[in-house]
Amino acid sequence: MSSLGANLRRARQTLRLSQTAVATVLGLSRQAISAAESGKRSITVDELYKAANLYRHPVEWFLKPALPHTAHDFEHVQRRTMCDRP
Repeated sequence: MSSLGANLRRARQTLRLSQTAVATVLGLSRQAISAAESGKRSITVDELYKAANLYRHPVEWFLKPALPHTAHDFEHVQRRTMCDRP
């Protein structure tokens, strides 16, 4: 898996989004998202900018070497989930 693909997957999973939901927003197939995350498909600059906007990360973040999930990633998810509750 490429660093770009791993970072795309990490960002998607941190926000608890499905590949299908991301595909719908980006105008791609679920298979294209899966292939991009696994490094089997290149993504265009336009797709990367759309993904960065969706995942709330700067484009540069996706180009860094992939790091394992950190406690910060999960705090973000927990905080977001708690804020979404009525």
